[in-house]
Amino acid sequence: MDRSPPSNHSVTMFRREDDIVAQKAKSGADGTGDAATAVAAVEQRGLQVMSHSPTDLGVESPKFCGPSSSEHTLKVIGGDLKARGIPTAILGTAPPTSGVVGGIPRVVQYAPVMSLLTMDPLWEFQKEEALKLVDDWFDEIGSLYRIAHRKTVLENVTYVFDILERAHREGLKSIGEEVAEALLNNETSQFKLILANQLTLENGGKSHAAQRLFQSVKGVVDDLLWHPIGVPGIQLLMLVALYHYHLSDDPTTGRIMSHAARHCLEMGLNRLDVVEKIFPNPEEREVSVQAFWSVYIFERRVSLGLGIPYYVQDILVDPRLLESALDSSELHLGIMLEWTKLAGKTWQALNGQHGDKSAEINHEELDYLEYQILHWYERIPPHLQLSHDRSERQTQYKTLQYLQIILFVRKSHLLTLIYRPVLQRGHIQKHQRHAQTGVRVAKEAIQVLSELTERTGLIRKHALFFNHLTLTAFGSLLSAVVNGSSLFWDKLRTEFDTALNLIRVLSTNSAPLMRLWQRLEGLRDLQAKLQSASDMQFVEVPNDQRPPPLGGLSLDELFPTFPDIPPIADPSAGLMNSTLASAQMREQLNSLFEVPVSYDSFFDFTDMDWEQPA
Repeated sequence: MDRSPPSNHSVTMFRREDDIVAQKAKSGADGTGDAATAVAAVEQRGLQVMSHSPTDLGVESPKFCGPSSSEHTLKVIGGDLKARGIPTAILGTAPPTSGVVGGIPRVVQYAPVMSLLTMDPLWEFQKEEALKLVDDWFDEIGSLYRIAHRKTVLENVTYVFDILERAHREGLKSIGEEVAEALLNNETSQFKLILANQLTLENGGKSHAAQRLFQSVKGVVDDLLWHPIGVPGIQLLMLVALYHYHLSDDPTTGRIMSHAARHCLEMGLNRLDVVEKIFPNPEEREVSVQAFWSVYIFERRVSLGLGIPYYVQDILVDPRLLESALDSSELHLGIMLEWTKLAGKTWQALNGQHGDKSAEINHEELDYLEYQILHWYERIPPHLQLSHDRSERQTQYKTLQYLQIILFVRKSHLLTLIYRPVLQRGHIQKHQRHAQTGVRVAKEAIQVLSELTERTGLIRKHALFFNHLTLTAFGSLLSAVVNGSSLFWDKLRTEFDTALNLIRVLSTNSAPLMRLWQRLEGLRDLQAKLQSASDMQFVEVPNDQRPPPLGGLSLDELFPTFPDIPPIADPSAGLMNSTLASAQMREQLNSLFEVPVSYDSFFDFTDMDWEQPA
């Protein structure tokens, strides 16, 4: 059924030079050679062709300005003058740039028209395939982050592909304007990124089609960094961040999320009064609030993984906005918002001492944080929990829900993190009770992930999504083995090998994890290396003859016999086949040994007099 193009998104285009038009037209040997004629028809039928420099747009004031800002002062003075009956137009702000709230600014929508009409990656997809990918995304990642509405996105997918199918039948010359309108709008960029995310997840980060989809909107995304973007722009940034997250590119993910979070604060989306003022329409208000909560939750998750501060502090969130979300009918939202606050407390506990090595572990704080995390999980409806009993879990796997495993992953991740400090050198012997708990938590995480790999296809399908918990739990086991081998090796032998095998199995579906596995494989001989090191501790060596301390060693330094693994040759891997991807995997592994916590790095070997055996 035909429907009109997406509303409130006019198509704007650069006027291309004649030689570029001619060059693009020549590339249409597959039936798209009428592109130049189509663009001419587009212009003749009255589509506005514009070109602006960034300075043409002026500078827009943020929607919300705090008490320390000059804008706030002017507003207060303006209010005082108005109360006295004095006109205050001189203190007013300039009207916002068109499209800031309702859509992406027009300058952001400029894209190479010829490329979009003749080389857009959507030409390579079938409508049924695109609809299924979008549906799958909303069933999984899209259920965690409500960035968009399923029905709206599916309707737009259907509309766009109906137009493209007509173009195949009738040629671009006759419906060039409609094709341009279908491809050059915010909604299409949005579902392109959804497709790219799902393809990346399903293919372990090596989808050529996903990379083409991302590249087709990269110009739009780049412009988001320089111009006011509104809620649609925040949604796009969130999707771009998720895309990089699924590529295991955490640093880039963090930078993009910081930008999205900053825009949320500038718009005042964290304050109920501001949201109600700039979005009087209830539907628009719901979209804006959902976008803010998605950024709030995901930014906290990314910051926790990177160990860097997050923009949206809990104190900045309007309690009334939070209460309305917790009271909403969307059960998952309240659960994830409470987890986000716990993630913030975990971040503070791990980073609060700014690396002070003399800081002692606060048992009361640790116990209370553990209680809060467990209490949060216990209050989740039973059908969304995973049992602690292994036999009961086997039954649950038959009817497993996606959200069910995600919530378990979130719980286990926080518990594993809070016990990192007690598993490091200097603390593991003094705090054996808590160390035992930390090891038990890590063992349970590895056991469940291994069971899920054997009993379901979820872990294999989304290997990159679950590798964070896998590496965090494995890091705890490795820390316990290195720093308390006599206490834990016999208890951890099975789970240690299970964790290594889990990474090996997952690596078959993911080029990034394959590189990681190739570097971890040698850890199966760790016990022998540790035993050799332990034996040598009894040999008295003068201080000036001792090797340098090993605190914060990378894997290369700890196991110098490991060969340097070159990137895997995989033409379909695209960017992940580059040296940069290899460096990212090396950095990810080294992060196991260099954790930004308030105590000593939890992989600290400074107590050892490490020498290579003869």
